[in-house]
Parts: sequence; structure tokens; C-alpha cells
Amino acid sequence: MNTNAGTPLLVFTVVSTAEVGWSSWRTVGGFALSVLLLAGFLIIERTLREPLIRLGISVTGIW
Repeated sequence: MNTNAGTPLLVFTVVSTAEVGWSSWRTVGGFALSVLLLAGFLIIERTLREPLIRLGISVTGIW
């Protein structure tokens, strides 16, 4: 759920900066909330025994 909310919020925030400006409370709040949601997703995924996304995939050299 965090990814489903965090990613679109991040995109919406970046797109709406042309309308409201980079220093508006809506832009700053949108960035802060999207970072919190995406960080929460990463924290949850790291603690699960069987995560949806293997976060260490780029470190293991499978590529």
C-alpha cells in the first residue's frame, strides 16, 4: 500500500510544482509524505521473511 500511495503522490507533487511553486506547503508536504511512505515500504520489505521485492538483488551480482 505504501508504494501504491507514495509513487503517485511523488509524481503528482513534481507535476504540480509548475502550478504552485517549489516552496509552497503543498509541494513540501507532498515530498515529505511520499518520502515517508516509500521509506516505510522499504523498512517493511526489509523485515519480511518473504518480501514482494528482493531489495538486495542488485548487490548479489545476479545482473
